[in-house]
Amino acid sequence: MPNRNRNSRSNVVRRNRKRRNISGRRRSTRSVLHPQPIQSTFVFSKVLRFQSSTSLSNVLITQQDLFDLLCYATSPTAAYQLVSGIKLLSVEMWGPMSSSLTPVTVSLEYPQFSSSLGGITKVHSDVSMGSMASAHLRHAPEVGSAQSFWQTFGSAASEFILNGPSGTIVDVSLSFVVRNGETVQAVGGIVAGATTGQTYLRALDSNGSSLLAPVSYVTI
Repeated sequence: MPNRNRNSRSNVVRRNRKRRNISGRRRSTRSVLHPQPIQSTFVFSKVLRFQSSTSLSNVLITQQDLFDLLCYATSPTAAYQLVSGIKLLSVEMWGPMSSSLTPVTVSLEYPQFSSSLGGITKVHSDVSMGSMASAHLRHAPEVGSAQSFWQTFGSAASEFILNGPSGTIVDVSLSFVVRNGETVQAVGGIVAGATTGQTYLRALDSNGSSLLAPVSYVTI
């Protein structure tokens, strides 16, 4: 009896494998009436890292700053945006501790876009303690706020405001839409010393004092 049961189970397994193989071959040879739909637009997400060259005091990052981040140079003094849409996913900050171990603070503010639109102002902060716990925070825009939606034009609207000591690391997570035939847009800040045809990552605050240079990427 035990041998008969084992043989019976083996036969069932072989029949099931044969059915799967036959059905698989049938699926692979099934004709398709037309090519399957695809999404042609280049959309990607990326974390971009910046480091402050001095202390940050209410450094405002605007829509224009974010649209200008990825650009290509057409002359030593002119560059154009590579993307036509952005979505801010989150901002993360690390504040280095002082040599005297005096507590330092980093803060991130998502302000209103205007007096009547954009959600409430939210301020997030963290403080270092001792020699082991550095100041650190990570926050996404408030759900439903203007900063949380896709944006298609770089303006002076406020995205976020940063405070921190010299050497603060800022990671900005963004989704981008690569430009696809839309009218080209020149970057808003001053361009100098660029190489024609080169792609650059601008400072996070490129339309201000340019205190937040990108880490490990060529910049202008």
